[in-house]
Amino acid sequence: MKQILKNRLDVIFIFGIIILYIAFLGLDIFLAPRSLLSRSFKYASIVLCFLLSTSLFFNSENKRDSKYVVIALMFTMIADIFLLFTHHKVIGIFFFCLVQLTYLKRYHLQIFITGIYFVVISMIAYLVLPLQLLYIIAGLYAILILSCMISTFKTELPKFNLYCVRIGMILFILCDINVALFNELSRNFSYYRFISIAIWLFYLPSQLLLALSASHTRVDNI
Repeated sequence: MKQILKNRLDVIFIFGIIILYIAFLGLDIFLAPRSLLSRSFKYASIVLCFLLSTSLFFNSENKRDSKYVVIALMFTMIADIFLLFTHHKVIGIFFFCLVQLTYLKRYHLQIFITGIYFVVISMIAYLVLPLQLLYIIAGLYAILILSCMISTFKTELPKFNLYCVRIGMILFILCDINVALFNELSRNFSYYRFISIAIWLFYLPSQLLLALSASHTRVDNI
């Protein structure tokens, strides 16, 4: 972490992410939740996470590992375009499936291969079962993110990177739990407003931690 803070550009990215985090949470809590301004701040913060991971990649001594974070955050940016600014949820979740597959490839090859099997099974299920594509792809995503969480306890990364990915994935899952509740519960539910805020309360810190996990200050065998 000390090496990250020595790079002025990385510090600017981190500071910008924190400012945007405070700004959109303030908008969501006190003004208009999910307003266009709030959604714009949210997307800008994800772009900064991607730029941070890219900067860390170029300064990394283990680019073989760091590249996966950059690729995953690139898919994250694409997914958030659809989920924040359009009604194309299926496309957004599809790209989040690619995000989790990328992280699985980073963390554990065998679990990644298992994840590919689940992708194939999901495709077959869509062809033979009378289920909506949204439910199939959401189910696939749930399996992949849980697999990612498990794989973080089986991977070999430097201590700082390991803390970042484990805490980041836990926050990622907490975000997705709130997403599921937000979509399934009635708007009259007493905690509905909190749930709508909690999505990004957990989500952005998870993306910042995952972006920071791209940092390698020494060569490690992964």
